[in-house]
Amino acid sequence: MGLDIHVMRPRRLFMRDYEPPVQKLMPGVEVEVICAKPLSATDAGMVEHAILEYVRRHQRNKRYFMPNSDEIHFSERFSYTNFDLLREFAAFLDYPQKTLLIGPEKAFGDGYDLDALPSLKGAWRTKKSSYPHLVFHEDNQGFYFPTTFDFPVKTDFGYFGSTMSLREELVKLSTITHRALRHKETIDGAIQLLLKAAEASEQSGLPIVFDG
Repeated sequence: MGLDIHVMRPRRLFMRDYEPPVQKLMPGVEVEVICAKPLSATDAGMVEHAILEYVRRHQRNKRYFMPNSDEIHFSERFSYTNFDLLREFAAFLDYPQKTLLIGPEKAFGDGYDLDALPSLKGAWRTKKSSYPHLVFHEDNQGFYFPTTFDFPVKTDFGYFGSTMSLREELVKLSTITHRALRHKETIDGAIQLLLKAAEASEQSGLPIVFDG
């Protein structure tokens, strides 16, 4: 299993009206997606309308209108491990791990249990981060809309973030991945994948959809 990332209308997610990215790797094999029962077009449209109401209430500029397009502009599979490694790196910059409270800062990923995501958990406890749209999102659901939010919004449909803010955070991180020397290649790859999704979202006007 992995995190599928699409740029498309939310209603396509709820109707399950798309091809899983892994299907592209195995075109001769029918891939079964284990998920909730697909909604009808009418019900999926109602859910999409409710999602857009959340966006209109919380966006800063109050100007987002989703294009009436059913095209899928981006669809790729993302490793949960790689996504969480990127989020841990972003959180580490604000919440570095130390031997003791007054001890020296450890190098990213060295000398502590990286899989436990200690910096990410620290950020979530304080609800403070220099990279909020990356850190305060989920790894299996939610959306990024090409509009502006001061902070990711928690909703009944997962967290909503801003595509533009996500892109700005990714660009900033891309300049300092040398601080994660042992994991630089993986983090660079994760940044580039998300930047491509953000670019497709901004160009199309459609949200990034997390499908875990």
